[in-house]
Amino acid sequence: MNKKIALYGGAFDPPHIGHTLVINALLNSNLVDEVWIVPTGARKDKAQSISTKHRMAMIKLMLSSTFKNQKVFLNSVQLEEKLPGSTTFDLINYVKKRHPKVKFFFVVGADLVGHIHKWKEGKLLITKENLILVPRFDLALSKKIPRFLKAIKKVKWFKTGISSTTVRRLLKKNKCVNGLITQEVLSYIQKNNLYR
Repeated sequence: MNKKIALYGGAFDPPHIGHTLVINALLNSNLVDEVWIVPTGARKDKAQSISTKHRMAMIKLMLSSTFKNQKVFLNSVQLEEKLPGSTTFDLINYVKKRHPKVKFFFVVGADLVGHIHKWKEGKLLITKENLILVPRFDLALSKKIPRFLKAIKKVKWFKTGISSTTVRRLLKKNKCVNGLITQEVLSYIQKNNLYR
Protein backbone atom coordinates (compact mmCIF):
# COMPACT_ATOMS: atom_id res chain seq x y z
CA MET A 1 0.00 0.00 0.00
CA ASN A 2 1.29 3.48 -0.86
CA LYS A 3 2.26 5.90 1.85
CA LYS A 4 -0.28 8.71 2.36
CA ILE A 5 1.03 12.18 3.19
CA ALA A 6 -0.86 15.35 4.10
CA LEU A 7 0.62 18.59 2.74
CA TYR A 8 -0.25 21.28 5.28
CA GLY A 9 0.63 24.64 3.77
CA GLY A 10 0.43 28.08 5.29
CA ALA A 11 2.37 31.14 6.32
CA PHE A 12 2.87 29.95 9.92
CA ASP A 13 3.48 33.60 10.80
CA PRO A 14 3.72 32.68 13.69
CA PRO A 15 2.90 28.99 14.21
CA HIS A 16 0.25 28.68 16.95
CA ILE A 17 -1.84 26.18 18.90
CA GLY A 18 -4.42 26.05 16.09
CA HIS A 19 -1.71 24.68 13.79
CA THR A 20 -0.67 22.06 16.35
CA LEU A 21 -4.29 20.98 16.85
CA VAL A 22 -4.78 20.56 13.10
CA ILE A 23 -1.56 18.52 12.84
CA ASN A 24 -2.70 16.35 15.73
CA ALA A 25 -6.12 15.83 14.12
CA LEU A 26 -4.47 14.85 10.83
CA LEU A 27 -2.21 12.33 12.57
CA ASN A 28 -5.24 10.80 14.31
CA SER A 29 -7.58 10.90 11.30
CA ASN A 30 -6.56 7.57 9.74
CA LEU A 31 -6.50 9.44 6.42
CA VAL A 32 -2.71 9.91 6.29
CA ASP A 33 0.50 8.32 7.54
CA GLU A 34 2.57 11.52 7.73
CA VAL A 35 2.12 15.28 7.76
CA TRP A 36 4.45 17.61 5.86
CA ILE A 37 4.43 21.22 6.98
CA VAL A 38 4.96 23.34 3.85
CA PRO A 39 5.45 27.05 4.65
CA THR A 40 4.49 29.35 1.80
CA GLY A 41 7.01 31.46 0.00
CA ALA A 42 6.37 34.93 -1.40
CA ARG A 43 2.69 35.40 -2.19
CA LYS A 44 0.90 37.98 -4.28
CA ASP A 45 -2.20 37.91 -2.08
CA LYS A 46 -0.60 37.99 1.38
CA ALA A 47 2.56 39.66 2.66
CA GLN A 48 4.66 37.95 5.33
CA SER A 49 5.15 39.89 8.58
CA ILE A 50 8.65 38.60 9.22
CA SER A 51 11.52 36.95 7.37
CA THR A 52 11.51 33.37 6.14
CA LYS A 53 14.45 32.66 8.46
CA HIS A 54 12.37 33.54 11.55
CA ARG A 55 9.30 31.62 10.34
CA MET A 56 11.41 28.51 9.69
CA ALA A 57 13.06 28.75 13.11
CA MET A 58 9.68 29.03 14.87
CA ILE A 59 8.20 26.11 12.91
CA LYS A 60 11.19 23.95 13.85
CA LEU A 61 10.75 24.93 17.51
CA MET A 62 7.03 24.12 17.40
CA LEU A 63 7.68 20.73 15.79
CA SER A 64 10.55 19.74 18.10
CA SER A 65 8.66 20.73 21.24
CA THR A 66 5.25 19.35 20.29
CA PHE A 67 5.76 16.54 17.76
CA LYS A 68 9.06 14.92 18.70
CA ASN A 69 9.15 11.32 17.41
CA GLN A 70 5.93 11.83 15.42
CA LYS A 71 5.58 11.59 11.65
CA VAL A 72 5.55 15.35 11.10
CA PHE A 73 8.19 16.89 8.86
CA LEU A 74 9.10 20.34 7.61
CA ASN A 75 9.31 20.68 3.83
CA SER A 76 10.72 24.01 2.68
CA VAL A 77 10.25 23.47 -1.07
CA GLN A 78 8.10 26.61 -1.51
CA LEU A 79 10.82 28.70 0.15
CA GLU A 80 13.58 27.37 -2.07
CA GLU A 81 14.49 28.47 -5.56
CA LYS A 82 12.77 25.40 -7.03
CA LEU A 83 9.26 26.72 -6.36
CA PRO A 84 9.32 30.41 -5.35
CA GLY A 85 5.85 31.96 -5.19
CA SER A 86 4.36 28.66 -6.24
CA THR A 87 0.68 27.81 -6.12
CA THR A 88 -1.01 24.76 -4.62
CA PHE A 89 -1.19 23.26 -8.10
CA ASP A 90 2.57 23.77 -8.64
CA LEU A 91 3.38 22.27 -5.23
CA ILE A 92 1.27 19.16 -5.74
CA ASN A 93 2.73 18.54 -9.21
CA TYR A 94 6.26 19.01 -7.88
CA VAL A 95 5.93 16.55 -4.97
CA LYS A 96 4.06 13.99 -7.08
CA LYS A 97 6.89 13.97 -9.64
CA ARG A 98 9.52 13.64 -6.90
CA HIS A 99 7.60 10.94 -4.99
CA PRO A 100 5.51 8.99 -7.54
CA LYS A 101 4.62 6.15 -5.15
CA VAL A 102 3.17 8.46 -2.48
CA LYS A 103 -0.49 9.45 -2.32
CA PHE A 104 -0.61 13.14 -1.37
CA PHE A 105 -3.50 14.98 0.26
CA PHE A 106 -3.60 18.77 0.39
CA VAL A 107 -5.09 20.21 3.59
CA VAL A 108 -7.72 22.91 3.03
CA GLY A 109 -9.33 25.03 5.74
CA ALA A 110 -13.11 25.34 5.74
CA ASP A 111 -12.68 29.05 5.00
CA LEU A 112 -11.07 28.27 1.61
CA VAL A 113 -13.47 25.67 0.21
CA GLY A 114 -15.57 28.22 -1.67
CA HIS A 115 -12.48 29.75 -3.28
CA ILE A 116 -10.66 26.68 -4.64
CA HIS A 117 -12.22 27.04 -8.10
CA LYS A 118 -10.54 30.49 -8.36
CA TRP A 119 -7.05 29.11 -7.70
CA LYS A 120 -4.61 28.31 -10.49
CA GLU A 121 -6.02 25.13 -12.06
CA GLY A 122 -8.65 25.11 -9.29
CA LYS A 123 -11.14 23.03 -11.25
CA LEU A 124 -8.43 20.46 -11.92
CA LEU A 125 -7.52 20.38 -8.21
CA ILE A 126 -11.15 19.69 -7.34
CA THR A 127 -11.50 16.84 -9.82
CA LYS A 128 -8.05 15.22 -9.80
CA GLU A 129 -6.46 15.80 -6.38
CA ASN A 130 -7.00 14.51 -2.86
CA LEU A 131 -8.09 17.30 -0.54
CA ILE A 132 -8.69 17.09 3.21
CA LEU A 133 -11.10 19.61 4.71
CA VAL A 134 -10.24 20.94 8.17
CA PRO A 135 -13.16 22.53 10.03
CA ARG A 136 -12.80 25.90 11.74
CA PHE A 137 -14.40 27.00 14.98
CA ASP A 138 -15.80 30.16 13.42
CA LEU A 139 -17.30 28.48 10.35
CA ALA A 140 -20.09 25.94 10.28
CA LEU A 141 -19.43 22.95 8.06
CA SER A 142 -22.12 22.28 5.55
CA LYS A 143 -23.89 19.00 6.19
CA LYS A 144 -23.26 18.30 2.52
CA ILE A 145 -19.50 18.19 2.07
CA PRO A 146 -18.50 18.50 -1.62
CA ARG A 147 -17.56 15.11 -3.08
CA PHE A 148 -13.99 16.20 -3.80
CA LEU A 149 -13.21 16.66 -0.09
CA LYS A 150 -12.40 14.18 2.63
CA ALA A 151 -13.45 15.91 5.85
CA ILE A 152 -12.13 15.47 9.34
CA LYS A 153 -15.62 15.55 10.83
CA LYS A 154 -15.46 13.43 13.94
CA VAL A 155 -12.71 15.35 15.71
CA LYS A 156 -14.74 18.14 17.35
CA TRP A 157 -12.17 19.16 19.97
CA PHE A 158 -9.64 20.65 17.60
CA LYS A 159 -11.79 23.37 16.07
CA THR A 160 -10.28 26.71 16.96
CA GLY A 161 -10.74 30.35 16.11
CA ILE A 162 -7.07 31.08 16.69
CA SER A 163 -5.25 32.62 13.75
CA SER A 164 -1.75 33.93 13.15
CA THR A 165 -3.32 37.35 12.58
CA THR A 166 -4.87 37.29 16.07
CA VAL A 167 -1.57 36.18 17.64
CA ARG A 168 0.35 38.94 15.82
CA ARG A 169 -2.16 41.58 16.99
CA LEU A 170 -1.87 40.42 20.61
CA LEU A 171 1.93 40.42 20.42
CA LYS A 172 1.97 43.90 18.90
CA LYS A 173 -0.18 45.16 21.79
CA ASN A 174 2.08 43.33 24.29
CA LYS A 175 -0.85 41.13 25.42
CA CYS A 176 -0.63 37.59 26.82
CA VAL A 177 -0.33 34.79 24.23
CA ASN A 178 0.50 31.97 26.65
CA GLY A 179 -1.25 28.81 25.52
CA LEU A 180 -1.78 30.19 22.01
CA ILE A 181 1.80 29.44 20.95
CA THR A 182 4.38 27.11 22.45
CA GLN A 183 6.72 28.47 25.10
CA GLU A 184 9.66 27.82 22.76
CA VAL A 185 8.11 29.90 19.98
CA LEU A 186 7.21 32.68 22.44
CA SER A 187 10.77 32.76 23.77
CA TYR A 188 12.10 32.98 20.20
CA ILE A 189 9.72 35.86 19.39
CA GLN A 190 10.76 37.75 22.52
CA LYS A 191 14.48 37.11 22.00
CA ASN A 192 14.30 38.40 18.41
CA ASN A 193 11.86 41.22 19.19
CA LEU A 194 9.38 40.08 16.53
CA TYR A 195 5.86 41.39 15.83
CA ARG A 196 6.38 44.72 17.66
